[in-house]
Amino acid sequence: MQAIEFTTKVEDGVIKVPQKYLSQTQDTVRVIILLEQSESTAETKKFHSGVELDTKGFKFDRDEANKR
Repeated sequence: MQAIEFTTKVEDGVIKVPQKYLSQTQDTVRVIILLEQSESTAETKKFHSGVELDTKGFKFDRDEANKR
């Protein structure tokens, strides 16, 4: 299997393959869509990265935590 990577816009649910790759895409192809990170996703990550927990008073025991 050969991988080809390019960036394009989706128009009405259609992804156009660049002309230079058309001769290589005559048969069945596998399509994997990687979405660009939107601003709202970035804001969500920013929100979650600001979460802090006060762990004072908690007893942490590594051996007890790793018991199976």
